[in-house]
Amino acid sequence: MSTERHPASFRDPAGHIFEENGTLYRQVNSCAAQDFDLFENSGLMNSLIQAKLLLPYERVTRTAQDGHCVLKPERIPFISYPYEWCFSQLKSAALLT
Repeated sequence: MSTERHPASFRDPAGHIFEENGTLYRQVNSCAAQDFDLFENSGLMNSLIQAKLLLPYERVTRTAQDGHCVLKPERIPFISYPYEWCFSQLKSAALLT
């Protein structure tokens, strides 16, 4: 599997996104394995997905070099840029992160 980092994925030392045949994936690197597994098993992941604060995803069985796991997130049907957002949307995003 080609896991060449997508140009927009440059700030995350724990992994990166990549595209294969029109499908986006996210690799979680081995250095983040313990934290990611704790996140999945703690119940926080399910709470954030239910609250629509995190996109649902599925693990795929393939992994790449230095990869702990590969995720296939649900793709959103549109692209939205922060410069298009009103103040309350920017505030909500800031509070979430």
